Amino acid sequence: MAADPSAEYHARLARWRERLAAASSLDARLAAARLIVFGAALALAAAVWQMAWSAWLLLLPVAAFIALAVRHDGVIRARDRAAALVAFYERGLARIEDRWTGTGAAGERYRSDHHPYANDLDLFGPGSLFQLLSLARTRSGEDTLAGWLTAAAPPAVVVERQAAVHELTGALDIREELSLAVGRSATSVDAESLAAWGEAPPLLAPPIMRWIALAVTAVTLTAAAYVWRGGHEVTLLFAIAAQIAFGLPYGRKVERMLHAADGPTRDLTAVLQAVVLLERGQFSSGRLALLQRQLHETGPQASTAINRLRRILEMHDWQHNMAFAPIAFLLMWSIHLAWAVEAWRRTHGTHVRVWLRIIGEFEALASLSAYAFEHPADPFPAFTDDGRACFEGTGLGHPLVPAARMQANDVSLTAERQLLVVSGSNMSGKSTFLRTVGINAGLGLAGARVRAASLRLTPLSIGATLRIRDWLQ
Repeated sequence: MAADPSAEYHARLARWRERLAAASSLDARLAAARLIVFGAALALAAAVWQMAWSAWLLLLPVAAFIALAVRHDGVIRARDRAAALVAFYERGLARIEDRWTGTGAAGERYRSDHHPYANDLDLFGPGSLFQLLSLARTRSGEDTLAGWLTAAAPPAVVVERQAAVHELTGALDIREELSLAVGRSATSVDAESLAAWGEAPPLLAPPIMRWIALAVTAVTLTAAAYVWRGGHEVTLLFAIAAQIAFGLPYGRKVERMLHAADGPTRDLTAVLQAVVLLERGQFSSGRLALLQRQLHETGPQASTAINRLRRILEMHDWQHNMAFAPIAFLLMWSIHLAWAVEAWRRTHGTHVRVWLRIIGEFEALASLSAYAFEHPADPFPAFTDDGRACFEGTGLGHPLVPAARMQANDVSLTAERQLLVVSGSNMSGKSTFLRTVGINAGLGLAGARVRAASLRLTPLSIGATLRIRDWLQ
């Protein structure tokens, strides 16, 4: 682990800024080169037309343009990667330097007037604990982190999370890749709707109809081959007529089903690389190893399954190509792809919910590990199980208050001292002191490091009434 998180972030930020500048410059040069080659191809085509030159000469600019396009595509991806990582480390430095307020997701949708402490302890909203902590790029990741902050876990679970966070704290490369692995649209993914799509009953007829469809297509291809070898065209016409009669009742249902699968496929593709990252990781802590094992227990590699679904939907797009449309018609392309989607859902549909839960927990642990990395002096709380209620903290500070203005205090609640009465003049810091106790308890029971010199506690329930709103009704 880096001794100085700020120095590590600055070094990586400088490196990625250099790569961004280089990729941007090369991007501009390649764009200009493609334009020049395109213009040269047009000029050469005119010369071939006017002067009867060999048309084979056109292969030179075409090959050059294709080579430039392939190279340009790689440069654009490298530029976008560098830009994303520049933003990633700039935000990390903003957190370390207490400039983070207003950056990142605020978790507004998790606010609730009925929760016993979320509003009082500033868990959600601008400048909230959620905004400070969350690096999640998926809705599942945000949901998981929000759930941990609003519901204290049993000590055994907290200790498991602490071990996972500790392992990931120094794994900056993993957090870097995770920030890139999840697509930008992933936060709009409705995990419940996606899981419901995977678990929904089959939309097409019994599976035997798939084999009948394959047989009909095989007959049509055989008839086409027969005609090509000199046979009578009537054979092919009868085969096509039989194919139309078979496919007509399925037409609208098939197209509706394939279009319904388009959104879930895009959603799963958005988290594909995060799945790959977890599949290929080498983890020693129990919780991370369990997540990886649960991912593998869903059958063949989840990434392979998601890629297969993505390819099926890409193949559906082929039939919109005018050149391929006649072939798609001859092969009953849509019907076979619809059956392939049904087979995919039958095999993997119940796994979708598990995949999203696992990725969500992985992201939540990564978020807590980033906070741990950026606050190396902060400890994990220790849990005591001697049967006596305890909350003993030294040097407790508020994580949302800038370090330059933060006042640290000691707090001791034990079997001998079960109540503290906090009094003082207005604006003297009473509420901030109480929030400091509560928010550190919430952090510790979520599995995170706490803003303190040390903290020892037993399992407890948090409640707060620091924001009282009078209402005459």
